[in-house]
Amino acid sequence: MRTSLTSILLFGLFTAMTSAGAHAFERCEPFTVFADHDSHEITFIDVGEEGPSIGDRRVFHGVLQNEAGDPVGRVDGESSVIYSDDEGKRRTIANVVYQFPTGVIIYTITPALHTQDFGDASAPLLPSSEAARIIVGGSGVFAGAWGSVDVIRGDKTSETKVNISCR
Repeated sequence: MRTSLTSILLFGLFTAMTSAGAHAFERCEPFTVFADHDSHEITFIDVGEEGPSIGDRRVFHGVLQNEAGDPVGRVDGESSVIYSDDEGKRRTIANVVYQFPTGVIIYTITPALHTQDFGDASAPLLPSSEAARIIVGGSGVFAGAWGSVDVIRGDKTSETKVNISCR
């Protein structure tokens, strides 16, 4: 039931976005989007040893909004633990896809060693100062994309500055 409801809501979101006409994502230039934390669905997959260990995954998706709170796209991503030590520090790597009616942006996240509670779906994102978020490509109006992504985490929403250029 949950999957069906999610599919229906996402279909409605994209119908509303594509019928709304012009929006801010028609060119490959820097922009800002927002994410309501409550709209994100996060699944944790514990692989191997119980608790945080190499191979554990977090899969997530949600809605991206403009400053007025209107839906403008969606975010899908996954992160995996690729290193873990005896002191509880770990390194993760993540791939994130921003999908808009005009194209897709793909970026990867490679943080320094950290102690983020990876298994807690409500754990906060690492601040941009602790994690490089690098745009690795795109499609549509974002073809040839490169740049970086800065996330400013708030209590209920995150502000994401997409510093993008295209070749």
